[in-house]
Amino acid sequence: MSRYAVRYLTVIALACMALVACKKQPPKAPEPEQTELPPAEKEEPPPPPPPKCEALDEECKAKEGKTVSIGEDGSFQPPVGWHYAKTEKGSLAVAVEADAAIAFVRASGPEADKVFEALSPMLEQMGVTDVTADSVKKMLKKKPVVEEANGMKLNTWDTTCKVKGDAGMMLLAVTSIEGGALVGAVAMKKDAAKDRGGPAREALLSVRSGK
Repeated sequence: MSRYAVRYLTVIALACMALVACKKQPPKAPEPEQTELPPAEKEEPPPPPPPKCEALDEECKAKEGKTVSIGEDGSFQPPVGWHYAKTEKGSLAVAVEADAAIAFVRASGPEADKVFEALSPMLEQMGVTDVTADSVKKMLKKKPVVEEANGMKLNTWDTTCKVKGDAGMMLLAVTSIEGGALVGAVAMKKDAAKDRGGPAREALLSVRSGK
């Protein structure tokens, strides 16, 4: 037998042996199906509640036409862009630059001592100093300038003061309401009067009685 015949028969024999070996191997067990659990849906946290605007550090910014109540005694419109708050003592608005502010508060009467008692906590929040009970008493003894505001007559006086430690000016407004008086104050640094004076005056005269 030739070498080629021997080699051919050898290849066939090896192939048959491999086929037999393959047939003898036990079938592989099917792999268990992998069931992928869907990823747990993450619940988005609820949005934070809107600020109550009860403190200036909440930075509620006034928009066009925004009205802030002064308890049950009235309301006013703070200048656009100013931060406003309705506190336990009264309502106020402060320019973002902190160089001007306006506040309204109820007093138990239009007399000087009652006006200062009600206004004093608001002046502190406005950053106004050098306004004392005596200076308010002296102001109210002078003849006021009367301003018209939505059917109300505001008696107004002006005085010097300090705003955040700098030289400033303040306009005090008082009008009698049922059971007391509504008191308003506008204060600003002297070098801010050009930019803040107009918006602050409009805010003062926007006051409306709630009675």
